[in-house]
Parts: sequence; structure tokens; C-alpha cells
Amino acid sequence: MKNRLIRHIPLLLLMAALACKKDNTAPTATSALTIVNSVVGSAGLVTNFDSRTTLKYYSTAQQIGYGSFQEFGSYTGNVPLALSDISDTTHTVYDNPLNLPLHSISTLFLTGTLASPESFLTTDNLPYHLAADSSLSVRFANISPGSNPMSVNIQGSADGSEVASLAYKSVTAFKNYSAKGNINSYTFEFHDATTGNLIASYTMNGINDGVVNTNQNRFRWKNFTIALYDIPGNQHVLLINNY
Repeated sequence: MKNRLIRHIPLLLLMAALACKKDNTAPTATSALTIVNSVVGSAGLVTNFDSRTTLKYYSTAQQIGYGSFQEFGSYTGNVPLALSDISDTTHTVYDNPLNLPLHSISTLFLTGTLASPESFLTTDNLPYHLAADSSLSVRFANISPGSNPMSVNIQGSADGSEVASLAYKSVTAFKNYSAKGNINSYTFEFHDATTGNLIASYTMNGINDGVVNTNQNRFRWKNFTIALYDIPGNQHVLLINNY
């Protein structure tokens, strides 16, 4: 028994050295991509980050529901991407490579209809919020196919006071808004810029909900996109977290 232990001492010493060796491997850098599904008629989009391979249908596939979004953080460079609706994975709604530079933040908006899908990609320059500023930022998107240009205002202010005219498949720059203790909510209104008719509104409630910790407060020091989607007569508003 003693001789057997002696023979294994070199191996045990090597294993101990490897276990104690400091791991100097640096984390792998990547980019961030948000995909928004506003394709009218979609039952849910399934992603395929290897567009050379045809998707196989399976009912439990992870989906980006209609009027929702999903974030991805594992891809960079020239990324092959195809998306299919869960109702028919033999056909693609989108099939194009994306150029996602290292450290970049991008949003892919899918819109149009299943019969005639459309898309556009934005590179997002997110504002940095100093803790002392107590602010948040918002940008606006029109992803409502067939819509007139939209104006945007804060409820109670003149039409177009935030955005005078926002055409279909357009996105504004981010704008900072106060999130100080006296601000509880903002209600943003989308009006048809041609007729002046109110189309839809979105209220950001709970901007000051008593939570000071930035990791728990839903709005303070963060960035959002407020998007108008769906066809005229049935339009809705989606809040997208850009963080």
C-alpha cells in the first residue's frame, strides 16, 4: 500500500498545482441584439442563428411573440440570421446576415405582414445617466405598416411637442426625461400627424416607486423605446427595454 501511494505522489502534486493555478482567461467580448416582432399576423417568431440549416418545427421552440421583443448577447461579427413564424417554419420571414461589431448594441425591428414582411436595423447609442441626474431616456418608433406619420407629445402638451413627424419604419434619437422624486409618471400620446387624431398612448407608471436601488427601480437611469405597432384601426404601443 505504501509503495502504491508513493507512485501516485507526482500525479497528486500535479493535480494540486493545476487546481491552484490562477485562471487568467479574459471574458469573451460580444455585442447585444434586441429583436422586435411586430409582423402583423405572426403567431410567434423562431430564431435560427445558422441560416444554412432549415428549422425543424417543434411546438416548444422558444418564440418571440407578436408585439414583444427578445434580447440576445452571444453573437458578434457577421452573423447569419433567419426567422420563421412558428406557424410555418419551412418559410422565412427574415433571412439576412447581420453585421454586429464588437461591443455594439443593435435592434432589429421586424414589421410588415407575414405575406409581405419588412425589417430595419438600428445601431443604438444609449445615453449614460449619472446617479445625480435621476433621469431616464426614451426614443420613439413607428413600426405600424400602412400608417401615416405620427406626432408624439406628453399628455397635456401640444401635439408634436416631443416629435413633430415620425414616418413608418423610423426611430428617433434617445431623449432624457427627469426621474426625480416629484415625477411619478409620463403619458406619451401618438397622434396622426396628418389628421391630428389621437391614435394610442402609453403611460410609464411607477417612475418613483419608493425603490432607490437602481437594480430594482424599473425606470430610473435606464433607456427605453416606445413603439407604435399593428395596422391602422388596431394600433398598440410597446415598451422595449434598451437598458
